[in-house]
Amino acid sequence: PLVLFLASSGVLQDTLISLLRAAAWQAAGPVNTVDILFGDVLTSYARPLGDIDRVLVAVMLGESVGRGDGSESLAGAVLGCLPFWVRLRQCLAELSESGGHARHLLNAIKYGTAFPALLLPALGLTRAAVVAQLVNLAALIAWDLVCDWELIGRRRPGKSHLPQLHKVVLVTAGLLLRAMVLVRMV
Repeated sequence: PLVLFLASSGVLQDTLISLLRAAAWQAAGPVNTVDILFGDVLTSYARPLGDIDRVLVAVMLGESVGRGDGSESLAGAVLGCLPFWVRLRQCLAELSESGGHARHLLNAIKYGTAFPALLLPALGLTRAAVVAQLVNLAALIAWDLVCDWELIGRRRPGKSHLPQLHKVVLVTAGLLLRAMVLVRMV
């Protein structure tokens, strides 16, 4: 019943169109809100996408393929990069449309720094991977401080602002959670 509803309501068709639009490189042309939301949701699935190669091997060979040694496969890392490619493409298109707005540039840097952070561990370049993770972490923190929490730079009018102390606590918690990923690599 749910599939029939989705098919009849056009939601499924819109989702497929967004997927095709998001996966294609469109240097010119507007990026609509649905595409951005779809790209953001897709980035949440980067880790599961990176595991698809292991799942396929397990299904085809009937063997369990774990991550016991913490290693990453190159195929899995490339698949995990696809959502970030989609968002990077969208950010670059928005950067072009906006005439170089700093918010879109910072967003593009945030997604662009994810590639080395995902690919270098799969290539076995541990020290370079740690540096790439640090650079990506710095880009994420910069995004949080400037765009999400607006602790640095000017604030958008009409946007609700938490008291500074609450923002600092939330940013610190976010920083600690993100740093835990880096510590796991070392």
